[in-house]
Amino acid sequence: MGFRTSFCKLASKQIIAGISILVLSVSLAFYAAPSLFRQTPSSSSTNPSSTGSPRHHFSVRWMGFSPNYNNSYPDYYVAVNDAEPNPLVLQIALQIKNQENSSYYFRIEQYSAPPSGWTVDPLDIGLINVDQTKDFTYTVLRSRPTSIPSGIITEPINLVVKAFYDIYGTLYSQDNFNVTYHFLDVSASSWAFLDHDNFDDGSVQGWSAGGICHYYYAPGDAPPSLVISTDYYRSFPYSTQLGCIRADNANRINGATIFYEKNFTVPAIYHEAYLVYSLRSPDLSTEAVYFDGLKSFEPDVSPIPNNWYQVAIPLKVSHGTFAVSMTAVRIQFEVSGSNVSAYLDDVFVVAK
Repeated sequence: MGFRTSFCKLASKQIIAGISILVLSVSLAFYAAPSLFRQTPSSSSTNPSSTGSPRHHFSVRWMGFSPNYNNSYPDYYVAVNDAEPNPLVLQIALQIKNQENSSYYFRIEQYSAPPSGWTVDPLDIGLINVDQTKDFTYTVLRSRPTSIPSGIITEPINLVVKAFYDIYGTLYSQDNFNVTYHFLDVSASSWAFLDHDNFDDGSVQGWSAGGICHYYYAPGDAPPSLVISTDYYRSFPYSTQLGCIRADNANRINGATIFYEKNFTVPAIYHEAYLVYSLRSPDLSTEAVYFDGLKSFEPDVSPIPNNWYQVAIPLKVSHGTFAVSMTAVRIQFEVSGSNVSAYLDDVFVVAK
C-alpha cells in the first residue's frame, strides 16, 4: 500500500505530510463514475426524481502510488519538530472527474467532528461540467503538538464530498471517507535512534550520489557531486549538497536525474520505524523517494522553492521474524537549468 507525506515548512524549515506536504505523493482522485466504485453505506441520493435505484452516482477513490495503483484511502505522516506555521497547514491534492450526464456543484467539508485541535472548514469547488476534470487543493489545519511522549499519535478526520444540482441547494449525492494523519515527535524518549545524520563531522555519513548530469558543455555527461556544504543547513554548521556543479562553473545542464542514496537497516525486534529528513532545493516538485527501486513517494502539492522541508516516511519492518529489514532509500530529482543542487540535513531513523 502506498503512503503519503505532508510537506511541512520548518521553523525556517517547512514540513513535507508518506507522504502530506505541510508547506504532503500522488493525487487523491474523486470520480462521479458509478461503474468504478463500490457503494458505501454513507452514500445517499436525494434526487427528487429518483426511482429508488440502489446504485449511487458519486463516490470517492484514492489513486494510490504508481506503478501499483490501489484504492486505499490515504495516510499522511508528519514530523512536528520545528515545523511551522502553528497551526500546521495540511494540504491535500484532490481531483474530481464528472462522468455523469449532468453538471453539478461540488463541495468538500467535514462529515463528522474532527479530533481536538483541528479546523476543517468547507470548500466550495464550484461547477464541474459533464466530462470535465478539476484539480484542487483542500487545506485543513491542526494545532502543532508541543510534544508527543509516545513518539507518534494517529488521528483520522472524516470528510465528505457532496454534489449538488444547483448552487449548493439541492443535494444530488455524497460520499464520505477518512484521511488519517500520523504525527511524529522524533525527540520523544520512547524512540530508539537507529540513525542520525547531521553531517557535522564533515563527512557524508554513508550517503552516496547517483544519476547523470547532461551538461551543455564538454565533456557532456557526468555524474553529480556530493559534498559537505556550509551554504545552508538545519544543524550547524553543515549539510550535504547534491548537484550538477563543475569546477569551471559551466554548470548549465540540459536535464538531469540525480539522487541521494543510502541503505538503512531495522532489526526485527522493532514493530515500526520511520525515516525523517530535511531537504532544501530550488525545485522540489520533481522529488521522488524510492524504496529498493520502487517509487514510494512524490509530492502532490508543489513545495515552495528554496525552503527547508521535513519529510516523514515509514520504513519496512520485519517484526516477528529473525530477519533484519534493509531498505535502499533513494531521494531523486529531475532537474534542468543552472547551478542545480539540493541540500540534505537532519536525517533520523527512529523505531520502537
